[in-house]
Amino acid sequence: MQTVRRRLKISLALFLVVMTAGTVGFMVLEDLSFFEAFYYNIVTMSTVGYGDIHPTKEEKIWFPCVCIERLRL
Repeated sequence: MQTVRRRLKISLALFLVVMTAGTVGFMVLEDLSFFEAFYYNIVTMSTVGYGDIHPTKEEKIWFPCVCIERLRL
């Protein structure tokens, strides 16, 4: 039971780190508010891609790609 709780805590901590890094990255790169960046991060991580928000410059396209790749680890 201790192993399960430990793994759950580690998974939750990693999830929070990825979400925080993604949200802050979108805030800095795309000059979005916190809520817009958080929404963009959720849409990116879930790979839904509604199309309502998209990168404004070609060089900024790579950040969402890196965010999605983090999930594969």
